[in-house]
Amino acid sequence: MCRTCGKTGHIARVCRSAALGATGAPRLEHRRPPTANHVLKDCHYVTEINGRVVQFPAQGKAHVKVKIEGQLCDMEVDSGSGFTIVSDQTARTFFPRGKLPPLEPFPATLQSYSAGRIHVMGMCAVRVQFRDKQAVLKLVIAKGSRPSLLGTDWFPGLGLSISGLNSIQTCPEMSEALCKEFAGLFNGKLGCYKGPPVDFELDPGVAPIRLKPRRVPFALQPKIEGELDKLVKQGVLSPVDSAKWETPIVTPLKANGEVRICADYKCTINKALRGNSYPIPVVSHLLAKLAGGKVFVKIDLAQAYQQLPVTPQSAEAQTIVTHKGAFRVNRLQFGVCVAPGIFQGLMERLLRGLPGVLPFFDDVLIAGKDPQELVARVRAVLLKFKEVGLQLKKEKCSFGVPTVDFLGFKIDASGIHPTDAKIKAIIEAPRRQNKTELQSFLGLINFYHSFLPKKASVAEPLHRLLQKK
Repeated sequence: MCRTCGKTGHIARVCRSAALGATGAPRLEHRRPPTANHVLKDCHYVTEINGRVVQFPAQGKAHVKVKIEGQLCDMEVDSGSGFTIVSDQTARTFFPRGKLPPLEPFPATLQSYSAGRIHVMGMCAVRVQFRDKQAVLKLVIAKGSRPSLLGTDWFPGLGLSISGLNSIQTCPEMSEALCKEFAGLFNGKLGCYKGPPVDFELDPGVAPIRLKPRRVPFALQPKIEGELDKLVKQGVLSPVDSAKWETPIVTPLKANGEVRICADYKCTINKALRGNSYPIPVVSHLLAKLAGGKVFVKIDLAQAYQQLPVTPQSAEAQTIVTHKGAFRVNRLQFGVCVAPGIFQGLMERLLRGLPGVLPFFDDVLIAGKDPQELVARVRAVLLKFKEVGLQLKKEKCSFGVPTVDFLGFKIDASGIHPTDAKIKAIIEAPRRQNKTELQSFLGLINFYHSFLPKKASVAEPLHRLLQKK
């Protein structure tokens, strides 16, 4: 919305009304556009437009009234929280003269759903009453203003239980039939692509780099050694004395607590690799291929990159160095800058010409208008994988589902929608305190820009804060 004339569709810098005024011609009357301020207050989304407040309470949240130390407290039941948490402001209302009792130190670090740090003051035991249940339970007290959450640690003491959880239901008949027909694709072993091995083109003008291994915490050493042994057994790694290129490893933790062996190639061969020309597809263009789909299958490849063998020269260039010595990497490794383009190009060439099939790195989404069409398309995809020697991870595959989460979107027969998890992350995002945090938030909401009407006009005051002045 233009700040000069108040019309939608252009900005003040190119406003014709302003130009006419400068030349002496009649100028449109200046109209100040309505201003909008958005704040998060008491777990309600409040919008103030030209001084008039419109308030939208959060929907779909279960609240119960619990007596804590004899004082009634309205709490949100949160089955996703392992602890019951209240703010220090709320906690002071439970005790005489607003003085908190001595607090025990809290032995862990808490993080909110949107990855924000929760600053915990401590915990204490309180007398709790809910209906006919009474118990002495531990209460976590956090700094700042926040909603009161009743977590799962209080459920047994207050007689609460969880029921009616939503889950993705797969079609058992389709899943069993396909898994039985293509049992070799789901045997849990690491696949090996039967096509030509991957060969890197290194710049001869860049001298080989050898770095020392990085120190590893004692607590992680058994897990790292176990993962190294597993990769050696699979043929991904081969012990060597030394190599021209040697790259130290990083070991991020997976969701199940295991470690992933990744190499920090940005310090070594990524400096010498010539970029891959295959473009990463635009998500919106990919999703357009799913038009007309009503039932879906999602397929996940096991250890995706590591199913592609590399040439001996590329294997030596990928050599990693660990506290257990050096290992040559015989398969395409995570962290190589050209690996995403190589893998995406291979998947698209492999599945080209198959209708309703959408590959994106190690995930393949297949859509059909009915189960019969879907089974035929899935069988064609699985035959391709069987021919080239690729393996799948059965636990991460979904067969015959009416809705599926893919690339941050929820897809069903009626179209493409934002996911509940990302909506919650946006709504519950903490107030931004600096320019970097604001840029992060604007990037978060920009992911769903197509679902936000007049997003540019509404977010304009936030973008104005990024200006140098």
